[in-house]
Amino acid sequence: MTTTTASLLIAGIASLFASACATGDLFPRNVDPTGAGYDSQACVENALRRQPDAAEVLDAAPVLSAACQEGEAASCSVLGVMYELGRGFPVNAPRALALYGAACEAQNLRACGNLGDLLLEDPSSEREPARAISLLQKACDGGQARACKRLERALGDRAPQAPQLHTPAPPSGAGRAAS
Repeated sequence: MTTTTASLLIAGIASLFASACATGDLFPRNVDPTGAGYDSQACVENALRRQPDAAEVLDAAPVLSAACQEGEAASCSVLGVMYELGRGFPVNAPRALALYGAACEAQNLRACGNLGDLLLEDPSSEREPARAISLLQKACDGGQARACKRLERALGDRAPQAPQLHTPAPPSGAGRAAS
């Protein structure tokens, strides 16, 4: 599956969660769900975490399963959320860990954060705090805000600062009043 096909697949799945994704309720106000900066994987995962309509989940499950089997990492991560939370499938932490792990190995940073979070928190999985912190750090370093927040909670005062988006400084002389 090509990257373009995979992106279109997740965007299509996001359309199943139209009530949450299209309104931008799951994103900061400045993110246009139809434009640059829109993360359809994040939208779908956030919608799942907020208990979406059961019919939407049932529609998405077979499509995501097929894409994940073809190696599409974002689909594997979304499926991991479904197994972790029992959305469309019975709760199955070992399956969620495996799906997040496969997606993380494919460099899906959101999946790395999900895996780190589950390794830290899920009582049914073998807790691996050092590995969890490493995965959360990797995701945070890659710009995954949710992982940065989780890492901050896990480390307390020892937490690194989350990457900040900033506006570049104006060029020298810009912004001065003419004399």
